[in-house]
Amino acid sequence: MLAPKWVIRKDDDRYLIRDRVLSDFTVSETKLRGIKRTLGHSHPYEEMYIFTSGKGAMKIGNKSKDVQAGTILYVSGGEFHQVHNGQMSAMRFVCIFKKEVT
Repeated sequence: MLAPKWVIRKDDDRYLIRDRVLSDFTVSETKLRGIKRTLGHSHPYEEMYIFTSGKGAMKIGNKSKDVQAGTILYVSGGEFHQVHNGQMSAMRFVCIFKKEVT
């Protein structure tokens, strides 16, 4: 069986986002360009964020946490979250989630 391919979901001046569906999970890889932030949002499913390069901060709920390569953070379903890149160079992170089918 061939491995699923990466699909570009968004590519603009803010970020490049690629998704890959593996079984019931989605792996989303983001390149957040320098001095940019993701659109803050929430959704009903939980996520794991794994930061692979760069430095910045991640807002989860009303708390902000410093992040860098090697940081792993959990986001509960329904929690607002947003990533801020505080450097001129790109920040990269992977997000893993499973959307519940109702």
